[in-house]
Amino acid sequence: MNKARGAALIMMVILMTMAMIGYLVQRGHGYRGLIEERQSQRALNEAHDALLGWAIRQSRFGEFPCPDLDDNGVAQSTCPATHNTVVGRLPWKSLNMPANRDGGDNRLWYALSEDFSNNSSITLDQSHNGQLDLDGATVLAVVIAPGRPLNGQTSRPSNQAGDYTEDDNADNDNRFVSSANGAFNDKVRAITVAELFSGSFAGSGMGSGMGSGMGSGMGSGMGSGM
Repeated sequence: MNKARGAALIMMVILMTMAMIGYLVQRGHGYRGLIEERQSQRALNEAHDALLGWAIRQSRFGEFPCPDLDDNGVAQSTCPATHNTVVGRLPWKSLNMPANRDGGDNRLWYALSEDFSNNSSITLDQSHNGQLDLDGATVLAVVIAPGRPLNGQTSRPSNQAGDYTEDDNADNDNRFVSSANGAFNDKVRAITVAELFSGSFAGSGMGSGMGSGMGSGMGSGMGSGM
C-alpha cells in the first residue's frame, strides 16, 4: 500500500513539474514575441522619421531617397520603378542612421511612390497623394519589418522581397497590406502626404498604426514574415 501511495505521489510530482515547465516555456515564448514586436515598432518609427526628415531637406521638397536594392545600406542613384513603385530595403547609410533591424534581426524593407523619387521632376504639393495602396488607403511610402521567416521563406539572405514579406507585400507592385489571411507577420508603417506637409512628425514616433487606424502615422500591420 505504501509503495502504491509512493508511486502515485511520484507520478503527481512528475505531472506537476511537466505542467510547470510547459507553462514557463509558453510564457517565455510570449515574452520573446512581445520584445520582438516592440523592437520592430521602434525600428519602423525611427525609419519613418528619418525618411520624412530627409524629404523636407531636399531642394525638391518631398523627394525621398531611392530604396537600397543590394543591401549595402546605400540608396540607388536612380529608382527603377514597376507599377509606379520602387521596392527595396531602407537605405540606412544614406539616411545617416544606425543599421536598425526588426525584432527578427532583419533589415527593414521600403517601398516608394515613383512621383516622390528622383525619377520625377514634378513639383510636389498636397494634391499629390502618392501612388501606393495600403489597406485601401493611398500613401506615398511604406516601411516593412518582415519578422522571422515563415514556412517557405528558406532563401534568406537574399534581395527578393518575397523571401521576407508576405501576401500583397511580396509581389513588387503598388498594393500593400498590414494583415492577411494565412501565414503573415509583416509589420507595416506608412508615410502619408499629410505627414509630409504637416511637419509635426519629428522625434515623435508618430503613432503606430495603420492596422489600428489612420491617425498620427498609418501602418503597423499586425499579423502572424522580411
